[in-house]
Amino acid sequence: MFPAYATETDCSAQALHRPSVNDLFSRGDYEGAIARLEQVKHRQDACRPETLDADWYWLRSDLSLAYLKAGRVQDCIVLLGRLVNNPASHQNIRQNLENEHRLQRALETNQQLCETAHEARLSAYQATPCPRTLSGALASVATTTGHCLALLPAAGAGNCPQLVEWQHGKPLLQLSPSKTDSDSPLADTSRCCSIQALRLAEEDGQYRLRLLGEGRDCYGGSAYDLIDTLYLLQDDELILEQDFSLTH
Repeated sequence: MFPAYATETDCSAQALHRPSVNDLFSRGDYEGAIARLEQVKHRQDACRPETLDADWYWLRSDLSLAYLKAGRVQDCIVLLGRLVNNPASHQNIRQNLENEHRLQRALETNQQLCETAHEARLSAYQATPCPRTLSGALASVATTTGHCLALLPAAGAGNCPQLVEWQHGKPLLQLSPSKTDSDSPLADTSRCCSIQALRLAEEDGQYRLRLLGEGRDCYGGSAYDLIDTLYLLQDDELILEQDFSLTH
């Protein structure tokens, strides 16, 4: 016979308590620390405590730092995005523990460290100004071939800005998401209006674009989007490579 395993989550105070990972940090075993912390975090999430206390937040502070040390920067950003500087989140620490200043600083410091690491990882994406300013453009960047990529306001009744390649002040190509792309921010009509900036990276003759911005749902919903998406430029198509965007 097979042994019987309990299927219910242990929601006792001891099982939900923040585990110590100092020994793992001291040995540089950040993945081990992540595994130990995530085990308790998943248990906490399953038990859904009514009150988010300091111990609950300290666990996530430890986990965000372990993510950072392990190079899992995006996991850190996503985790802290619900806890810090997010008034729309019921987990925002300032709404639950307004007097825990040391804990707030720890979370905010970790968030800043992770965002700095994210920007450093994408430092190849630059916003070199075009030699000539395009009238009405939201943003523009110069290519190494002397062309200009411009982000223009949406045309007509549409929500999505236009991406156009220019040379000597004249349009050459209009760039569009790939035909199979229906979910990325540039193709999503509920998010594309939040795109406000672009940066460009060039390697071995290939261009990659980083689109950035933030704002409310384009149709007036309550969602607030933070846009950060990478595309590969092939001819006149933008191929989604990575989407770091967050929705609050």
